[in-house]
Amino acid sequence: VAVGQCEGCGGAHDVISGIRCAYCRMHVMLCSSCESCRVFCKLHQWLGVGDVEDLTLKLGQLETQLSDNAGPKGKGRRRSIRKQMHALQATLATATAVN
Repeated sequence: VAVGQCEGCGGAHDVISGIRCAYCRMHVMLCSSCESCRVFCKLHQWLGVGDVEDLTLKLGQLETQLSDNAGPKGKGRRRSIRKQMHALQATLATATAVN
């Protein structure tokens, strides 16, 4: 009896293979057929989903958020936004290389 399920296809799976979210490093349970180079957890899937136009739009929205969080109180939020931007840029680079 499998204890967990694959986050990709939802099939029964209970082997922790060491696959981690490319953003937060949380373990992601995936079966061998669902493994890919860049994997994101459920909270951060939006960083790896979409075509080039969608990813570019998300990147623009993050740039706006970055400028909205100016000042010393927004330091942690800016760091988080920049990290999200780097993850999106890596996904965008992969998407443009495929096309």
